[in-house]
Amino acid sequence: MTIQGIPPFGETWMVTIECLAESGGGRFLDGHTNSGIVRLSRTADPAVSGARWAVTRISERTIGLLCLGEVIGPRHLDGVTNEHRVRLAPTTGLPFSGARWEPLVRLYAGQFLGSCAGRRVARH
Repeated sequence: MTIQGIPPFGETWMVTIECLAESGGGRFLDGHTNSGIVRLSRTADPAVSGARWAVTRISERTIGLLCLGEVIGPRHLDGVTNEHRVRLAPTTGLPFSGARWEPLVRLYAGQFLGSCAGRRVARH
């Protein structure tokens, strides 16, 4: 399956990720590489370095999202499926299975609906 509009293997695209909900709050995904926290920012201005992301293709169906924040720290967007939240992880390897994403539907030029490709892990 070839997904149009995401980077081919070997290429990286720089993007901002905007929430399309009408919440009245922040709209741009902003990774805080010093703490690993991900929030919504009101702006994607270059001064908000965590609002810039690198997109790379990991497999035929999945992409990785790397926060380009200026502070050293975890950078990979990781969906924590057991807790219904996201964070920044230091790697895309285990136990960070949520650091792989599937662009599911192309809404229109440059806009996608996506899903975390992580696996739920049973809690003991």
